[in-house]
Amino acid sequence: MTYAAAMMLAACASTDDNGSGNTDKDETIAILTSQNSQSVITRGVGTVGGVMRNSTEIIPNKWNGEQLRIIMTEHGSMDLARNYPEIGATNTTGDIVYGGTTFTAPKGVSTGVASSNDGKMKYYPMQGLFDFWGYYTDDAADDPSPVLSEDGKYYYVPFAINGSQDLMTATTIAPDSTLLGPEGSADRANYYSAYAARRGVQPNLLFSHKLTRIQFSLVPWSKKDTLMQVTKIVLKSHTTGKLVVAYDQQATVRQTAVFDNTGLKALNVRNRQNGELSDTLAWQHPVWADSLHGDSALVTNIGEAIMVEPRQKYDVIISYRQPPVADDPNHIAEAKTLQWETEMWLPSGEAFKEGYSYNVIIKVYRLMPIKLYATLLQFWQSGEDINMDPDN
Repeated sequence: MTYAAAMMLAACASTDDNGSGNTDKDETIAILTSQNSQSVITRGVGTVGGVMRNSTEIIPNKWNGEQLRIIMTEHGSMDLARNYPEIGATNTTGDIVYGGTTFTAPKGVSTGVASSNDGKMKYYPMQGLFDFWGYYTDDAADDPSPVLSEDGKYYYVPFAINGSQDLMTATTIAPDSTLLGPEGSADRANYYSAYAARRGVQPNLLFSHKLTRIQFSLVPWSKKDTLMQVTKIVLKSHTTGKLVVAYDQQATVRQTAVFDNTGLKALNVRNRQNGELSDTLAWQHPVWADSLHGDSALVTNIGEAIMVEPRQKYDVIISYRQPPVADDPNHIAEAKTLQWETEMWLPSGEAFKEGYSYNVIIKVYRLMPIKLYATLLQFWQSGEDINMDPDN
């Protein structure tokens, strides 16, 4: 299942940006974002945005103040956009506009203006076209600054996930080009730029998920099976790699999470309590509902959704515990634990996909004692007599 959220970097002209009062010339144009300084919070915050409930409904699909990173490059290349100083200045390399700059996403909306954490206003270079890129790594990257590949064709960020982080990337979508010029006009291709900003054309970054999201849930086979407790769920996945966040026209890679083939690691499905993650699932029971309409088994989520490498299948280990039930002859007299190791794959045979969320329903059965019965089939039957004579 898919989810995409948009972050808008509004770019507009202001008649007093350089005091000229003329917005048709190549003046300095502000890249308008909220300029309030923000504090950065890093932790495994879990799923960002909403999850599809059906083909049309996403619940909830809103930003919640996540820390985003923004890159601005010259159009079609990996050269970072720069504002160059006046002739004669000591700084001849220019000032990078956005080179992995931290922004804070809005709260409570799916599309809105992001806030730059340093509170600084940035401006479009006076000439040229530019590309914008975004990414989100939560706390999966020790250093979320972008790294240029050896061939200079893409930027990436090394990461190490533990199942609680949502990795996302973004690039701009084509704007309403009618604002830039009449049909057939070459001006329609003049985005994103100071020229486009003066005409109200704004870069809109569309964020998409790069991992597979899996939500485990429980359902009892019968009402008595609600006694069983699931104490731990482990899923195996690759965990390290590089998140490709920007690329030029010659690159063979696109925005995706490229995992290292260094062996699978066991990741625990974790429980979040008061905002903190714990490996303890609180010995969660499956639930049975008694109602006026009759008894029914309820599908109950267990733990927080885990986000992992998209794979063809996963190795899963599920640990159970059954408490003692003294008055039930079908149950054992003391607590017992066991685990079930299995492979998990899709019924369709397809691979698990990035940006999709999957519900895994575990049917829970109570432990049944092994009772061996010995039955005497019937009384001995009389067989033939055998005479053994050495002379015959």
